[in-house]
Amino acid sequence: MTHPRPLKRVEYDRLVALGAFEDERVELLHGVLVDMSPNDPEHVSPIDRLTMILVPALRGRAIVRIQLRRSRDLTRVCSPKWVHLSGRS
Repeated sequence: MTHPRPLKRVEYDRLVALGAFEDERVELLHGVLVDMSPNDPEHVSPIDRLTMILVPALRGRAIVRIQLRRSRDLTRVCSPKWVHLSGRS
C-alpha cells in the first residue's frame, strides 16, 4: 500500500517562489497543505482578545509572537494564531 509523502518545507518554499499558490491561501502543516483561516472579524477578534491577555501575563518571562511564522520547522510553514516561546532568543 502506498502512502502520500509529506511535502518538505524546502519543496513548499520552491513552489511558492514559482507562484504555485498565488491565488490560494494555504499553509504547510506537518507536511500537508491546508487552507488558511479566514482573515475576518470572527477569526481576528478572539486572537486580539488572547493577545491582550497573554502579552501582559508573560511580559519578561516569554516572547509571544502573534501570527508570525516559525522558521525552524522543516515540515511546517504556517501563520499560527499565537506561539509561546520559552525564555528569550
